Amino acid sequence: MAIYVTSDAHGHVRALDEALSKISLTSDDTLYVLGDMIDRGPDPVGVIKLVRSLPNARVLKGNHEQIMLDAIIGQDPLDAETWDINGGWTTREQLNDMEFEAYEELVRWMAALPLYAVVETEERPYLLVHAGIEMKAARAFLLEHGVDCADGVGAVGADRELLQQMLAVQSSDDLLWIRHGYWDVPTGLLSAEGKGPVVVSGHTPTVSLGRYCEVGGLARLDEESGRGQIVRLGGEDTAGVPDRIDIDGLDRIRTFSEFDDRYTAPLHGFDSARHYWRESGCLRFLEHIDVPFLLINASDDPFLSPDCYPNRIAEANAAMTLEMPPWGGHVGFVTPGQDLYWSEKRAADFLEYICGSVHEVIQ
Repeated sequence: MAIYVTSDAHGHVRALDEALSKISLTSDDTLYVLGDMIDRGPDPVGVIKLVRSLPNARVLKGNHEQIMLDAIIGQDPLDAETWDINGGWTTREQLNDMEFEAYEELVRWMAALPLYAVVETEERPYLLVHAGIEMKAARAFLLEHGVDCADGVGAVGADRELLQQMLAVQSSDDLLWIRHGYWDVPTGLLSAEGKGPVVVSGHTPTVSLGRYCEVGGLARLDEESGRGQIVRLGGEDTAGVPDRIDIDGLDRIRTFSEFDDRYTAPLHGFDSARHYWRESGCLRFLEHIDVPFLLINASDDPFLSPDCYPNRIAEANAAMTLEMPPWGGHVGFVTPGQDLYWSEKRAADFLEYICGSVHEVIQ
């Protein structure tokens, strides 16, 4: 009897089927699927059907399943937008083509999926979750119940029931979404001898792990144990960016948010398109700048809607000069026949004006 774990197929049924064919599941084996079967890829419903057809498959809920349920069952209209931004349009299109009875049954099945599982082997217990667990809360719970993980002791004394109780009191948001507080801290559950429970999770792409922890190693099995290890995708000269990019469904992307959520955000270590936009933009810093500064953005910038221009912040912050010339495009301001862009000349003029004003005040 063997136990297998997979996660985050994200609609790629052919890739999942190929991987499963290499292990030749039998009726005595158990396969754990740690969620995120849907969205992004070309055949999310196909992944669900394949998983449900397997003997002894145990499925956990991922954050994408929860996003889908929120969008379908929830009352907040933003939930549907969140689903689309996270690649939900591929799943939604397939759901819309289903008969109502099959659709309703699938939603009920997905809503009932558990968030965690504890699997025991002869060697140790394994805690299976989609994203991870909040380690400080986990260790505090175990300590409260008589298991002190400090000083290299680990959670060797925690039995299956206690570990299940520990997972039951974890925040569902952490089990589905956590990165900080999991990848960037030791679990503390293993003893100095390497005994104790091990957490197994999916959710965070390998290419993004460098944001949360030290990632090293080569794409090979450990020679002594024969087990795999965390690897950095791509060559050294690509800063860890994978050298193969999945283009399934690329021709169906229609918006910047869909493209950034599928490619730009994960390739640069962001959780989503919205996370990428928020962290990369300067908007959240503008109101806190107290030295004179100039912000130029053309009014005809095709990337921005009128709501993107920080007019209110400029009115409230005396240090800010906001200029919105009618022409210029997206970071354009090309001046034909001249080496400098108009925006560069304007910035130099602004600095000369500010420095001259400061000089006069000093004199």
